[in-house]
Amino acid sequence: MGRLKKYINQKLVNDFGVTRALDRRLEDWMAVARERILGELADGLLCPDGGPYLLGIEKGSKAVVDWQGELFTVLVASSVAAGNHDIRVAEKFAAKRIQAIQKKAKRERFARLVVKINPGFEHEFAKQTLEHLATVGDQKERRQRPRR
Repeated sequence: MGRLKKYINQKLVNDFGVTRALDRRLEDWMAVARERILGELADGLLCPDGGPYLLGIEKGSKAVVDWQGELFTVLVASSVAAGNHDIRVAEKFAAKRIQAIQKKAKRERFARLVVKINPGFEHEFAKQTLEHLATVGDQKERRQRPRR
């Protein structure tokens, strides 16, 4: 006899899927709102100070190094310095060396939950949920717009 299949709680799966859809909508909204706010601050508009939150711009920088490109340059230069004057041969040597390093590299394993629409289930539930979220967002925007 076959073993009895055990399933994850369906409500948990549904809640995770809906929450992920909400999260994606929020991420999209945040990206648009961020660009708008940064643009308005850059245009000289001020952040209102009557609410619970204040916004400002924090400026900084982060060094971004292309380690693979740097290693490639060093390997080519060292190959040429060692007497190999053919740049193509030096570049091939560098590329092979980088491939060997990548092959030896320790791999970090991870598991990521990906939400997919179940083709065997009516799409109406997801469609209704997203439509509801859109109308909730529209209603909030209408309530927040000042009347003229």
